[in-house]
Amino acid sequence: MLIMEGVHQAAEKGEARAGYAEIVIDEMEAARRALDRSRPGDLVVLCVDYATEVYRELEQRIGSATPTVLPPSEDGLREAVGGDPDVIGMRGPAATR
Repeated sequence: MLIMEGVHQAAEKGEARAGYAEIVIDEMEAARRALDRSRPGDLVVLCVDYATEVYRELEQRIGSATPTVLPPSEDGLREAVGGDPDVIGMRGPAATR
């Protein structure tokens, strides 16, 4: 809940990088949603109680994963077409940190 409060506070100040946040109670559903929202090059950190089940889910997804090298955008940054759906309003030096 503290993380969600921080997201809301940052959004109110106009400083939010996250365009979307949600709380998912079920651990497996939360892991699946996080993996579904990830894109090539993203780092997904999963802190779980049922590691074996989550590991099995990851193993199933590895077979369908295809590594992708994204072409550089006009400004030289590596980014997929359409931009990152979770980052909003990032321009200038702050965007490259």
